Amino acid sequence: MKILILLILFTNNVMAASFYEDRSRGWYYFESKSKPKKQRVITDHSEYRELIEGAAAKAMMNPTPENVIRFKRLEHQLLAKAIKFAEVTKSVMRQNPDLSGAIENPISRTGLDLKYSRLAQHMENTLKYAAKGFGLILHMDDGEIGTELEKVVRRFAAKYNYSLAVVGPSEKSAIDFKLKALPAIGMYSPKKNIATVIAYGFVAEGQIKNNIRDIITELKHSGEL
Repeated sequence: MKILILLILFTNNVMAASFYEDRSRGWYYFESKSKPKKQRVITDHSEYRELIEGAAAKAMMNPTPENVIRFKRLEHQLLAKAIKFAEVTKSVMRQNPDLSGAIENPISRTGLDLKYSRLAQHMENTLKYAAKGFGLILHMDDGEIGTELEKVVRRFAAKYNYSLAVVGPSEKSAIDFKLKALPAIGMYSPKKNIATVIAYGFVAEGQIKNNIRDIITELKHSGEL
């Protein structure tokens, strides 16, 4: 019995000594636990790019399992963000046609066919409009280019009902186009007194059409037509 009492007293003394050695903890009802650090959320794109590029470089130069795992986790996070961005963008475009450009620039086969059909019709209307007020004047040179160009211009003029005057290399045009080279195709409106060069050198019919369309558009925007 005496031995048990002595053992209890010894144990109490040891515990008391331990308490007083660490007495600062005794003033609190409980010990504070260390709070886990919150991971900072990266919202800046450049910072995230630097992070993943750094992880990739580290994994490549020191391909330990830990480094590769860290890089792949960041890569998967980036992929998830890209997928989410694509999904949201698709929804936004569907609900806001003014942002998608689908009306002005369709991407479906049917939409493209309709767009090109309208552009072609606009081209035809512009060429016919120009033919009513403008005539063509071909200024020849003395080489083969002028001869071949004359064939193209004559076919074009007949097709769209333009009047055509051909000026030889040694002849002087009644209209001063201030030409810089020969051969050259000019367009003149006697009613509006507008003289402009359509093209220099050999050009195909498609280029003549495009240039006339652009000239008419510019003249309309400037208020001359």
